Amino acid sequence: MAVKKPVPCSIYDLRGIQKWLDEMARQGLFLKQVNPRFERAEFEVGGPAPVRYRLDPVNRKGKTDAEHIALYAQMGWNYVDRAGRWYYIFSCDDPEAPELYTDPQSLSLAMDSLVRRDIRNHLLIVLLFVLLIPLVLFFPTPYSLKNLLLWENPRDLVMTIILFALLPFPFAFAFFDIRRILKIRNTLAHGLPLPAKKRWNRPPFWSWYIPFWVILYWLPRLILPSIGWEVCGLDEITPSHPWPTAAQIERLGACPLTEEPVTGGYVRLNDSPFAPVQEEINRHRVLDPRDPTNTDLHTTIRYIRARSPRIARRLYQMELDQEAKSLKSRQNPPYAYRVTNLTPFVPRDWPGLDRLEAASYQWQEQENWTFALLRGNDVLLVDYTGTARWEDCLPLFLEALDKEAAP
Repeated sequence: MAVKKPVPCSIYDLRGIQKWLDEMARQGLFLKQVNPRFERAEFEVGGPAPVRYRLDPVNRKGKTDAEHIALYAQMGWNYVDRAGRWYYIFSCDDPEAPELYTDPQSLSLAMDSLVRRDIRNHLLIVLLFVLLIPLVLFFPTPYSLKNLLLWENPRDLVMTIILFALLPFPFAFAFFDIRRILKIRNTLAHGLPLPAKKRWNRPPFWSWYIPFWVILYWLPRLILPSIGWEVCGLDEITPSHPWPTAAQIERLGACPLTEEPVTGGYVRLNDSPFAPVQEEINRHRVLDPRDPTNTDLHTTIRYIRARSPRIARRLYQMELDQEAKSLKSRQNPPYAYRVTNLTPFVPRDWPGLDRLEAASYQWQEQENWTFALLRGNDVLLVDYTGTARWEDCLPLFLEALDKEAAP
């Protein structure tokens, strides 16, 4: 019959663990094994006996495990288990058998290898996080940087901030662990016995670690929206600028319209401290009002007003890269309607603009173009299907940028 119990002592409390195991033996519980994280011990049930248990620091240099065990067996000590990378555990029921270490100084010397190894491992972890922090700060992924500037997905943004806030914790853990093990070695080196610390029933690793990460993962998902964009109808909002209508654009093409057509679509709105105005207007012309799915023209206007020209330049490049990647991916399946005859974004010169790139392609056997422009704090992307050329339409959008929409 086996009985499992939580270890009520810290891994660094050698004297406390030994005393606890001795007490268990006097109650008829004899150690069989400990788990890798030294949180629970498994005992065999038997008759009470005065068995001594001793912990011997693991030394990776010199003798092998087998030689180590054989040496202590000659002294009357039986190998029980190994507690991870820290200690061997031996037991002895012979009261005349000598102790593994006759004085604190010899135990201190035996711990030197364990101390050096533990310090080295902790310093390697600290170094890893020291390198990770500037990597996260100065080389963020395009998605995380864009999410930080635009707040497109508050949930992912909060998760990123929380995880970044947790980065200093390994430093604290490393500091306290190193301090504790150095204190043990120094106490022994001065010839002082190790006092047993106060016992406490530590909860199993899984009982706090798993709930912690489950709460950390799900709490933002329960209290925050998955996206920051607000979606509404075309007639429900007034855009930031009086963007050209479908009729105004089509008058510049091969099939001019005499009146404004029936238009469907939606608007997405968002804002952030770095980009206070964000809007995306998706409009499509309806050929037959009785069949809204029957369309042959569409215009998507994505406009961002950044807080500063520097932020605008960064957002412009990210939006341009994302649009270029999207067009390239749509050339291949599984898209039902593939992009063909793609001419990638090419830089263009235009008076008064900081940057301008345009691309053209065919989609659903119709001519399409997309241009992206940067002017001061303004970033504008327009995607269009129809007969008008982007060179003719661009002045309409620049004129709209110069005007604020009527309240």
